Amino acid sequence: PAAHQRRMALAAAHRFDASQPGQARLLLERVVESAEPGPLRAELLRRLARYRGHSGQSLPAWAADLQRALHEAADHHESRIAISLDRCVVALNSGDLRTARLIAEEALKDLERGSGNAALEAQCCAGLALLDFMLCQPSRPDLVRRALAGARHQPVRLSMELRPNVAIGHVLHWNGDLDGARRLYEEEYQRAREEGIETELPLLLWGLVETETWAGRWPRAEQLAEQGCRAAEEAESAAGVALMLGARSLLQVCRGQLDAGRRDAARSMRAAAELGMSVVPRMCAHALGVA
Repeated sequence: PAAHQRRMALAAAHRFDASQPGQARLLLERVVESAEPGPLRAELLRRLARYRGHSGQSLPAWAADLQRALHEAADHHESRIAISLDRCVVALNSGDLRTARLIAEEALKDLERGSGNAALEAQCCAGLALLDFMLCQPSRPDLVRRALAGARHQPVRLSMELRPNVAIGHVLHWNGDLDGARRLYEEEYQRAREEGIETELPLLLWGLVETETWAGRWPRAEQLAEQGCRAAEEAESAAGVALMLGARSLLQVCRGQLDAGRRDAARSMRAAAELGMSVVPRMCAHALGVA
């Protein structure tokens, strides 16, 4: 039974990476309840919550699933931290930045007191650096250094939002360091392509599209936008669709394609509203303001 569960979990992971989050969810739902209680079941529940999120489940429902996983992890240190980082992502996307920061800060403190897992530490530092920027807190160069130092030692198939290069790329991107943001985004993009990841590519590409749009490299931005929109549609990822359409709408209005930009912004905001993503309308406001 244990070997069967491992194979099913691996099959689900491959399905998820290959733009089939719905199939991944169905596979994992068949084994999660029969998994051994404790950290193993907690990890499967954490993955299942992510698969359901990409299949269109709302952020509040995702948060509830993660609470169940956290309860299952009990006192297993690293399981609780991994689940907490996903909770941080959900809180951020819901617009509750202070709760997200509190979760990330507590996770980092737990790590510093406990296992010293370098990969998880880099994820916590990257999340804190991003959230401090979004909350207009003083910059913490030490967090950025620690995040980037662990960026190349992350596990395969790490969720795109948790990758240190992506989080720090967002900070540089919004801070006007377009060359620095591009370098980190492209490094992670190459890694994702080597890993065969498709479903979560839009969670990276929206930032790269905006970076290239702001840099005036519009043909490159258009190429990446079409790739990201296609990947999001193929995976039926509502979050990916919301992010990519929002990024593409800005490119379109900058190029004078006002009607197309307004349509994409409207579709993006509808998809975000169904999920409870409060971050996306702020992105679309930029495009609509230009239009």
